[in-house]
Amino acid sequence: MTRPFLSRAIGAFVLVSLAACRPSGNGPAGPGTEPPETCAPTTEAPAPEPLHWRRHAAFVTDVHAALALDATTGCRELDRTPCGDVHLVALGGNDVFGAGQYEPVARPLATTPLVVDRFVLGACSNRVTLDAEATPVVFGMLDLAASTVSRDDARATASELFRRLLRRDATNEELAEIAELAEETNARDFAVAACFAIGTTSEAVLY
Repeated sequence: MTRPFLSRAIGAFVLVSLAACRPSGNGPAGPGTEPPETCAPTTEAPAPEPLHWRRHAAFVTDVHAALALDATTGCRELDRTPCGDVHLVALGGNDVFGAGQYEPVARPLATTPLVVDRFVLGACSNRVTLDAEATPVVFGMLDLAASTVSRDDARATASELFRRLLRRDATNEELAEIAELAEETNARDFAVAACFAIGTTSEAVLY
């Protein structure tokens, strides 16, 4: 009992498919009519979503969480005031009490890239120092007192930093690029450079 129904369903599907791809015109396609190679899309592809600036609170929180830091162990200006507080406006926050600024700036300032670099560099440097002086939390794959870094250790460190700072696995090409930073440098400098390079990418600042 089900075969005739199945046959009719398949036939109807074929007819609808042929009609959907039939050349435009008033009549049916004839023997001399060339069928189209593909059906024209019925709708256009959606426009890409706009990128958003990862502003002060989200940016500071993400970097601190990735490197297991907080306001007392992260980037600090003159080793006294957290960098995020000093550069509040440039990082996209608004200074209500200090400057009477009730709304944040609409877009990044000319100084924002410099402040992002300063914040990430300070956080990375402090994390490396903490790991060198006690049980390592982030840079456990490295001997931070060593004068050289093997390629395997460099790639392992880069992989860990990608997962922490960007929350994804790195590609082989990305690992190779970061591993090049280990050439002719000591482990401590490589750790800071790798952390800084990954933490200041557009992927870390925008979403």
